[in-house]
Amino acid sequence: MGTDDDPSWFALRRVVFAYGCRLKMSKTHTFTEAYAASWPLFESALSAYSDLMFTRISLVSVQAVILMAHFAEGLGSITLQYNLGSSALHLACSKGLHRQPAPSWGLLSGDVLHRSRIFWAIYCFETSIVARTGRPAGIDDDEITCLVPDASLGPGASHSLYPMFMTKLHRFFSMVSKRLSKVRAHGQTQEQLAKTVGELDEELQGLKKSLSLHLDLDKPVDTSDLDSTLTLNQTLALHFTYYHLVLHLHFPMACPWSWTGTQNPSTSFLEQATKSSIAVATASRATIMSTRLLSVDVNSPMA
Repeated sequence: MGTDDDPSWFALRRVVFAYGCRLKMSKTHTFTEAYAASWPLFESALSAYSDLMFTRISLVSVQAVILMAHFAEGLGSITLQYNLGSSALHLACSKGLHRQPAPSWGLLSGDVLHRSRIFWAIYCFETSIVARTGRPAGIDDDEITCLVPDASLGPGASHSLYPMFMTKLHRFFSMVSKRLSKVRAHGQTQEQLAKTVGELDEELQGLKKSLSLHLDLDKPVDTSDLDSTLTLNQTLALHFTYYHLVLHLHFPMACPWSWTGTQNPSTSFLEQATKSSIAVATASRATIMSTRLLSVDVNSPMA
């Protein structure tokens, strides 16, 4: 266990204290008072940022920075979230967490799994922000070689299915962003955009089918019919991530300004625009309906 002389442990403790303070204060005080009480602790953690990023870098440093990013979700500052999330990703890459360790490193299997889970947790957080804000991603997926969390690894399925499913969904997020940005950057036609969206939707249906044994993303979340390997919060998180993914994929085709100016659009283009509009409406409706199961508190994301 480290001490406050170690910047990594100092920052990690302070951000955990900030979380606890905000949560405890929110039970008897207003959100504003809870934020005001927890902010000095978070600010204290931020004071170690330079040391975490540039001097005494460790796995604890990586964990401290990503926890700061998660704490910032409750502050309503997307800029702070993005910068801290990107910093955590860059720090993780500087420690080689994005690479599958070679046998010559001499790491135990538990250590390899621990490194992998830290990296993919950061990857999912950063990818989610990138998808929401349109900011550039911090890493190209082609550079990642560490294994995706697998249900056959770890202490049990309940500990492995959720990170595995979440990672698969966010990797698909990254692929959608990459392929759609290529379409826009290369000035391709609306028909080519429609073809790309259609192809990606087919792949998304395949991904959804691969998860269907434990997670039916076409059905509303039913608290009386949850899979035994997933909690309610995990199930909701996966559903909301899937809905966001559908919107991210289909919104470019569903926006009226994406196609109303097209001269003599082809039948295939109009068909995909219609399919995308239906997909966006369905995902939006499902998102709204699922909010009835949410329990919102002071630590809930605000942006």
